[in-house]
Amino acid sequence: MKIIGVGLPRTGTSSLYQALCLLGYKTVHNPTNFEDFINYDAFIDGTPCFGYSFLDCHFPNSKFIYTKRDPEQWFESLLSYFNMMMFDGGEENSLSQKTFFNNFLKKDITEKDKDYFIQRFNYHDYWLTNYFRGRNEDLLIMDITKDVNKWSALCDFLGKDIPDIEFPKSNSKNDRWQSLASIF
Repeated sequence: MKIIGVGLPRTGTSSLYQALCLLGYKTVHNPTNFEDFINYDAFIDGTPCFGYSFLDCHFPNSKFIYTKRDPEQWFESLLSYFNMMMFDGGEENSLSQKTFFNNFLKKDITEKDKDYFIQRFNYHDYWLTNYFRGRNEDLLIMDITKDVNKWSALCDFLGKDIPDIEFPKSNSKNDRWQSLASIF
């Protein structure tokens, strides 16, 4: 069984990555080649969020985790992240960027594109939830930014014991700026 994160970037995928690692899964964030899908137990962000139907066919009996958040907050986080990435030298891998921009049909992100990106966010939500309609045992939907019982929901879904630690919170806007500030 594979665990596949199908939330768009900036929906708590880094926190989910850390949570899955803490639960003992060999996890990759932003897989860059097909070997990553074969060699890891779990993969999230980047390519999996757009290739869920292919991955569902290729890895039957997998568990899918859809991290989502308020579309307005998502866009603000996305805009901030990509502005920082340009300042930070663009550390994202090229496959992840190519997949993202091919699916959003844009080469950059600006404030004037807010309505467009929110529409695409809603499009992803619509098609993904319809694809998994009636398959509640295969899909967990989480809002990592709001849900109070994150560990409970995740561990119940995966059949794991709840760790006695706080659910991870990583890659927030403040974390990125602090990381950049440490350079100077």
